[in-house]
Amino acid sequence: MTPRITLPALACLLFGTMQASAIELSVNDAVELALKNNTTLINSAKTVQIFEQKVKQYWASIYPSIAVGAAYNRNLEIPAFFIGGTSVKTGENNAFSAQATLSQVLWSGGKVNAAIRLAQYMSKQTDEEDRLNRINVVRDVKQVYYKVLLASATAIIERDNLALAQDHLQQMKAQYQQGLQSDLTLLRQDVEVSKREPSVIKARNVSEVGLLSLKTLMGQDPEYPVTLNGDFDGSMAQPKPLEELYSTAMARRPDLRAARYYYDSAKQQYRLAKADFLPSIYANASRSFSGQSAEGWPSPDMRNWSSSVGVTLNLNLFAGGATVAQMKQAELQASQASTSIEELERDIRVQVKSAWLDLQEAQERIRSQEGAVNQASQAARSTLTRFKNGLSSQLELNDAENALNDSRLQYALAQHDACVAHAQLEWATGAID
Repeated sequence: MTPRITLPALACLLFGTMQASAIELSVNDAVELALKNNTTLINSAKTVQIFEQKVKQYWASIYPSIAVGAAYNRNLEIPAFFIGGTSVKTGENNAFSAQATLSQVLWSGGKVNAAIRLAQYMSKQTDEEDRLNRINVVRDVKQVYYKVLLASATAIIERDNLALAQDHLQQMKAQYQQGLQSDLTLLRQDVEVSKREPSVIKARNVSEVGLLSLKTLMGQDPEYPVTLNGDFDGSMAQPKPLEELYSTAMARRPDLRAARYYYDSAKQQYRLAKADFLPSIYANASRSFSGQSAEGWPSPDMRNWSSSVGVTLNLNLFAGGATVAQMKQAELQASQASTSIEELERDIRVQVKSAWLDLQEAQERIRSQEGAVNQASQAARSTLTRFKNGLSSQLELNDAENALNDSRLQYALAQHDACVAHAQLEWATGAID
């Protein structure tokens, strides 16, 4: 039966000092935790909210603007004017005034509509950029998670290999005492043990550093107690046909959708600038109050109310070429965005096919290494039996065990590469929800 690398109790084997209360995480648990706590995603969500408010801000321009104001003035000295050398005082000690005004845009040459559409496209672009951040985090979490699993699997394999070498060393010491082994053979095995110890230490360190990266992605403290209980279970998941993957990517990739919204925004900026050549028409209405008194509130005969309505037309006759320059900028931005979309579509197809090919290649290696592990395991067992019976040398035994160790590592690497490629393919097609 083909050996399979399973890691449900991984951290307990590798991190004996870790707290017993450490939280066990599957790859989906790690993704969920990152989606809740990742700093980039938290800020990205706030950016989405900011642009939602911008849309509301532009919508406000289609509603009437209503303002009220009031004033009170106390004349410390009554103002006066002169007629024929005679001073005539005007006003009273107290002056009151109030006003309510209403302004409503009737027509703006399409400027209001263009501004609203521009804000909507920018908001949708921000939504897609937020989704891009999310799928980036999901991919990164999965790939780091699988990297930690690989490092942990490597540590387990190297630890098993070291334990075997140490057992052989103890057996050889016993045989040496009986005169059955030479001191050179014993020394050679002692060197073999020393060679294998650094591999265990290095693999354990890679696993710990990988966990730190994973905790950072999940928005957790470096001392956050966590173990991984996942496996390379998705390594043999079969991808869809390439053409179907292309179609999915073109429809769902958030960076491509964001680029299309940016193109739409540039077109609206052109319409917004062009609207400056057209007049704007506003309706106005006001209601005013004024009153004066020597003391206290004005009496009825010292109060006055007035009302007015009107229409205002504004037309920009000359702005030094600023409007034409704004239109040209928007036109160039739209052309630039169109070119970027074409380039991005090509890049996406490359990314999809690269991930698809990587997945196919890794899965072929898995199938190949399954047989290699079986064969190396049988060869190691046979060599060990021959060694115990004095029919094989210690060098042959080490070679057989190193071959088994290498095949197990290659099998784990193939599983890791398949899982990473699958995560990359999900990202490349935008299929991550």
